[in-house]
Amino acid sequence: AVVVTHDSGPWLEETLRSLTASDYPSLAIFVLDAGSVEDPTPRVAAVAPHAFVRRLAGNVGFAAAANEALGSVEGATFLLLCHDDVVVEPEAIRLLVEEAYRSNAGIVGPKFVGYENPEVLLEVGLLVDRFGVPFSGIEPGELDQEQHDTVRDVFFVSSAAMLVRADLFRELGGFDPATCPDGEDLDLCWRALLVGARVMVAPDARVRHRQTQTSRAARGDRNASVARGRARHRVRSVLKSYSLLNLLWIVPLGLLFAVAEAIGYLLTARPAHARAALGAWWWNLWHIGDVVRARRAVQAVRTVADSDVRPLQVRGSAQVRQLVSGHGSAEHAIRSLGETSRNVVGAARTGMRQPLTVGVLVFLLLVVVGSRGFITKTVPAVGSFVPWPGVGALARAYGSAWRSVGLGSAAPAPPALVAMAGLGTVLLGATGMARTLLIVAAIPVGAWGACRLARRFTPSTAASFAAGAAYGVNPVVRNDLGAGRLGPLVLYALGPFIVSSLIGMAVEPRSTRALVRALLWSSVLVAVTTAFLPLALLFPVIVGASLVLAAPLVGGTRVAMRAAGAAIVSCVGAVLLLVPWSLSQLATHDAAAWGMVTRPSLTLSDVLRFHTAAAGAGYSGWGLVAAAALALVVATGERAAWAGRAWVLALAGFAAVWLPSRFAPGARVPPPEAGLVLAAVGLSLAIGIAVGAFSHDLRTFHFGWRQLASVVGAVGLALPLFGFLADTTHGSWRAPSTDWAQTLSWTSDQSAGSSRLLIVGDPRALPGDALVTDGIGYATFDNALVDARSLWLPRPGPARLVGDQLDLAGRDRTNRIGHLLAPMGVRYVALVDGPAPGDRSAPAPAGLHDTLAAQIDLRRLRTDGSYDLYENTAWLPLRANAPVDPSTLRSADAQTAGLAVDLSGAHPLTAGPAAPGSVLLSTAYDSRWHASEYGRALAHVKTFGWANGWVLAAPAKVRLHFAGQAARDVELALQALVWIGAVAVWWLTRRRRPRTAATAVAVPATERPEPVLT
Repeated sequence: AVVVTHDSGPWLEETLRSLTASDYPSLAIFVLDAGSVEDPTPRVAAVAPHAFVRRLAGNVGFAAAANEALGSVEGATFLLLCHDDVVVEPEAIRLLVEEAYRSNAGIVGPKFVGYENPEVLLEVGLLVDRFGVPFSGIEPGELDQEQHDTVRDVFFVSSAAMLVRADLFRELGGFDPATCPDGEDLDLCWRALLVGARVMVAPDARVRHRQTQTSRAARGDRNASVARGRARHRVRSVLKSYSLLNLLWIVPLGLLFAVAEAIGYLLTARPAHARAALGAWWWNLWHIGDVVRARRAVQAVRTVADSDVRPLQVRGSAQVRQLVSGHGSAEHAIRSLGETSRNVVGAARTGMRQPLTVGVLVFLLLVVVGSRGFITKTVPAVGSFVPWPGVGALARAYGSAWRSVGLGSAAPAPPALVAMAGLGTVLLGATGMARTLLIVAAIPVGAWGACRLARRFTPSTAASFAAGAAYGVNPVVRNDLGAGRLGPLVLYALGPFIVSSLIGMAVEPRSTRALVRALLWSSVLVAVTTAFLPLALLFPVIVGASLVLAAPLVGGTRVAMRAAGAAIVSCVGAVLLLVPWSLSQLATHDAAAWGMVTRPSLTLSDVLRFHTAAAGAGYSGWGLVAAAALALVVATGERAAWAGRAWVLALAGFAAVWLPSRFAPGARVPPPEAGLVLAAVGLSLAIGIAVGAFSHDLRTFHFGWRQLASVVGAVGLALPLFGFLADTTHGSWRAPSTDWAQTLSWTSDQSAGSSRLLIVGDPRALPGDALVTDGIGYATFDNALVDARSLWLPRPGPARLVGDQLDLAGRDRTNRIGHLLAPMGVRYVALVDGPAPGDRSAPAPAGLHDTLAAQIDLRRLRTDGSYDLYENTAWLPLRANAPVDPSTLRSADAQTAGLAVDLSGAHPLTAGPAAPGSVLLSTAYDSRWHASEYGRALAHVKTFGWANGWVLAAPAKVRLHFAGQAARDVELALQALVWIGAVAVWWLTRRRRPRTAATAVAVPATERPEPVLT
């Protein structure tokens, strides 16, 4: 037994007495004194006369002291490493050794109980989450009723008393002193697991521990420095132990969970602990050199993959679980929450006396009421509101080198998948809740952004509220919600923040450090928006160009040029943050890849009223225009100039939507709601300026037409509010209650081998992102899985062949479209007349129903008046084995291959031996696809003019794989480095606290000068 002591109290003797009373026959006691002021040798000799004592120079810590056993103890099979404040029951050591032999374990820990009250459980082995945070599941004060007395594998056991195999301890190099205190045991056990050793707990062996009065996983040390050190040591172990590939996603997710943990600490009034949670990652990244050296030593001896250790890790974040469940310094948390709540209640009582506070609360309540169907039920999979798969599925889709969307592509996956996975991770894997939160929160987030933008030009709170309310009740966002337009919805939420950031950099003098930080923030905003809506990359450019165009009218050329420059830099920064997807996107000239599939027929009246769908009908839409026009007549001075600039922004947004509809009605354009976001921002800013001018500038005028105009403006602002109130009664902003993803999901269970579902109809009616040919929209889904992985189409390529086959059938040039679609793996064809079952608001193009009904190889399965579902009787599995001559497939024409070749004998490619002939893969041809039989590569050929095929001469088991993953991994590493660099720049440019305190002088609100913006 190795006992480490330092300035120990009277409990040292009790520890030694318990060891001498052990019934284990071959026990030697070795006491290591870590620089105690008083020599403990006489105390040790009085209790354990046969014990060995070694004194160390200085307090080197438990880990470094225990490592002295490596050179001082020879011939021992096991080492019992323990603190000097434990009481080991007589049979405990024997039981630990027996379990080590029985289970072939490398490290075994006992059950820890209270020192004063042995009936209270403290620890019975611990698990961790993926970020190294301990989790035991034991409630504070839980009584020991043998409910945890099962011998089992755990992730780590406490160093207060652990039995370690001596050769394992020597192989691992002992403890890592840099993880001490409160991290050395986790680090040692993690490294032991990586070399294949088992870490177990033997609950029959009981140890009383004096210092640990609560479970390690639950306690919350009030000493901020201890909490900071514990967090740093945990993160060091994480960075050392994971493989490089896993660190690429563990580190970003760990940072997100650290933010969630910090929020939890702030809610319980522990800001020092919040800083510790966030600072642990930065501290280790700052000392990355030392971490890399320690990591090399760990990775050099590891024999076990991270996936084999993962079963011992809990899902989500253990720290967030403890905060949510109430573990961790419960008494302190409750007291802090009580104090915080009293402050909040006091502030709330004062705030509730203010009409604007009531207005904000009423607005939020209306948003919740209007979204109640989304919250209590689900968000229908309409448009791009398709379901989000699990966090793991999203991460794999983003990290994969091959995308299955369309007919397959090697283009980089869109970064929006990472954003979805990150938001789902923050919500402990609830991606459905994350989708609902993103959609419902868009209205209040956008309104808040409009408030912040207006606040730059007026100190009036009422003006800021009016701007936010005007933006929040704008019909454009309700049309996004009703039609399921995710990209424009994200632009609606973040658009005001982008405009505010650009204007702030243009009008406010900033130091170089502050300007770099502002540009980085603007680039991140543009990058996030572009990830969901690729054309949003042009949004800041249009803002900058609009301000430049306004300069001859209202002046401020320097402001406009600075804003335009900031917009260009922000776009470049966004492109860099989204590499490599952004480069692939910029190289794509296909309109569908940019989301340009709609051909709206909108009048100027429709555009000005934001009437692109159900919302905005009637005269209420004119109210926002009338209220915004008020700014042009009541504002004076600098406010008048910014009112003019706001109107130029609005006119630019209106023009972006109306001009294509007026002069190029056949051209494909982005969703009109995307362009109208800029118009909504401009009008809301103008309304905020008008309200600010009314409360300040009108005092200098006599009663006249300006006062009457203000009444007209107030009535105009009330009109869209009535429309907003009317739409809240629906409960889901006029979105359907059902969707095609749910109605057609049963087809995914019917496939005897993987196949595709083809949905055809008006582009407005299709879920996901659609391709368009001659007014007909179509989208394919692998195995009928309609989810977010099918969004953001890359360059379509061979996927256009599906449209060509529909064109042939539409021109009555074939009645066997099933054979033409067979090489694409299409088994089911759904022709829809609206965005949801029972909805015929977007009927299919004329004649399409008759065309599909006339096909002799399509068998109608269902029809209900809003859709027809057919099964392709000639379908070919996505991975097939066909007894046909490969040369026939190689020479087949891409458009008519399904008719020229008999594929009736094809069957799904299974794990068993394949028959001689051809191995077919119905994805776009790529030379990096490989097929092998018993390790030998098969000859790769292009089949059907676009797909993959291989020549199989004899029966054999065939394995297909894509060889481009290594290049994709390099891309992911480069992208991670770009974001780490961005975070480093953000950290280095943070505002420094002044060394001397400044004296604040209170200025009455009435004497504060108005802001002067040039």
